Amino acid sequence: MALLQIYESLTEVLKGDIKPAVETHEMLYQVMQRHNFIPEAFTTDFQVHWGQHPLRPEFLESTYFLYKSTGDPHYLDVGKSVLRALQTHARVPCGYAAVRDVRTGAHEDRMDSFVLAETFKYLYLLFSEEEDLPLNLNHFIFTTEAHLLPLSLTLYNFTHHHVDNFDMDLDSDEELTRQCPSTLGLFPHSVREPMKNLVSEKKCAPPRESKPRKLTLHEFQ
Repeated sequence: MALLQIYESLTEVLKGDIKPAVETHEMLYQVMQRHNFIPEAFTTDFQVHWGQHPLRPEFLESTYFLYKSTGDPHYLDVGKSVLRALQTHARVPCGYAAVRDVRTGAHEDRMDSFVLAETFKYLYLLFSEEEDLPLNLNHFIFTTEAHLLPLSLTLYNFTHHHVDNFDMDLDSDEELTRQCPSTLGLFPHSVREPMKNLVSEKKCAPPRESKPRKLTLHEFQ
């Protein structure tokens, strides 16, 4: 499984299919607990395939939306674990360094722009109260890069009308309110409980030493 596939659990939340999203998130959280970070790719028996972790935001993004849709404080604990891992294993004098290999904890000399634009944005939103935010996020949708687009844009046909002055009244337009589906009949804890120790039951293979590949004769021709 590749790290970027975490986005699937997010889309499940957004379409109201909460149960598989909780299951996927729980499995990934256990992988994170084993390695401090989720590797770029791991096998079906939870062995590291690609050990890099550039501090991607997808897991925190899914954590945020699961918390918004369920209100389960478990996801706040998940956020604390991620923050603790960042502070302990990625913090460097000039910022937060990407992890070269989650098995060794070695750093790369890089910090991608999405770390500030997305990773820390979702971490901040996860712990924020509504009164802490200058906007009502129910009136916006997040792009894949965590930019905010107002839902009121869907009310305008820009192919036929030229809008010189675009003004939104976010507080009065109740029709724009978007809420996640009710989850009163679904208790995330009962979904996670059967998955307890799913990853820890698998033995972790030691990191492989990478050796340079030998060139063959025809590659010189």
